[in-house]
Amino acid sequence: MTLTFPATCPTFTACGGGLPGNFVYTAGCVDDGEFAPFVAQGEQNCGTGSVTLSNKSGTIQGTVAATASTVSRNVTGGINFTASIGGACGNAMTCPFVAMGLMTNGFTGTCSYNGMGACVCAVSRAFGTIAGAAYTAGVNQFTLTASSRVFDYCLNMSVLRYHEVSAAQSTRDLGYYTLGP
Repeated sequence: MTLTFPATCPTFTACGGGLPGNFVYTAGCVDDGEFAPFVAQGEQNCGTGSVTLSNKSGTIQGTVAATASTVSRNVTGGINFTASIGGACGNAMTCPFVAMGLMTNGFTGTCSYNGMGACVCAVSRAFGTIAGAAYTAGVNQFTLTASSRVFDYCLNMSVLRYHEVSAAQSTRDLGYYTLGP
């Protein structure tokens, strides 16, 4: 399934619900706000207005199975984009270090100086599998116990929607996801 990358995803309101069930990914939306921490870190290091993102793309395919106490995700796919980084980082000396900085946000990539004042990076992040992770459920959220990953969710008429709200940018799923039976 191909992900969409609008400026703003449709409004999502967490409503909770009984999680046990088996679900298949049917839609995913990743808006500009999901990339804001990446851009902010780049601009903090390289200068205000120095980071431009383009060519956003991605896919997700797989399933989520939840019991009363554990959740498993078997998934493939990821998010890809191009980052052009100028300012203090837009030179041949600094550009090799930018790729190492991508890892602090959970991304991988290759970067090269384009000879015109920008370090251009092909950036990606794969979705990870979750194998039988214990969770606790609150009113509108569930938390994976061992990793402390937190998800707002809504299960309504066999349709599960979620958005991860964990603070750890390096492991957080970017976007809003819809799964059906």
